[in-house]
Amino acid sequence: MDVIMIIYILVIIVVGLAVLVILFTSKNGRLTAENNQLKQLYQTAQENSITDELTGLFNRRYLNQRLVEEISRANRHKYNLYLLVIDLDNFKAVNDTLGHQAGDQVLTGAAKIFKNITRPHDVVARSGGDEFTIIVAELSLEQANLIAQRIVRAIEKIPINQSLEISASVGLHAIDASRAPEDAIKEADRAMYEAKTAGKGRVAISPLVGEKIVR
Repeated sequence: MDVIMIIYILVIIVVGLAVLVILFTSKNGRLTAENNQLKQLYQTAQENSITDELTGLFNRRYLNQRLVEEISRANRHKYNLYLLVIDLDNFKAVNDTLGHQAGDQVLTGAAKIFKNITRPHDVVARSGGDEFTIIVAELSLEQANLIAQRIVRAIEKIPINQSLEISASVGLHAIDASRAPEDAIKEADRAMYEAKTAGKGRVAISPLVGEKIVR
């Protein structure tokens, strides 16, 4: 076999290998793109399963899950844990008078207020209609109350038709980490209704002993 023939065969082999590399790389690139797309779809599905569609806050299911986790953690590490239940006063009148689009704007506006006032690691959720729940940890009762008071004042500034006013009644409960999560929700709900009974647009504090309502 002469030299020219050998070179010819080597060229064919090199070209063939190059084609195989290109084909493999192209296929691998498509697989990588498909895998990335599947990961993105999975991540989106996960986020949708724990997020309220309108406000972008966490939903009730995720709230209940996190409440169990946070109470367990607070019990182990012995730090303070609080639950805020917030109900928007006169929200039904907004829906009935101005329509559901205006009501949605109030809800999304309230959600932004909650996110701006709370810390990044606080759990902020829409627990139903015009009711929201926030879990805050590692604060004193005075600090948790300050968050609640800031929320009340900020909600009053949401722009509404002049004939209507929106406010927030907040129940602030100091959680006993040795009790069930359901007990914390009941106590915070009870405090919130006490705030409404006392005149709305205020905070009712429900520590383990006694209750206090502050404007």
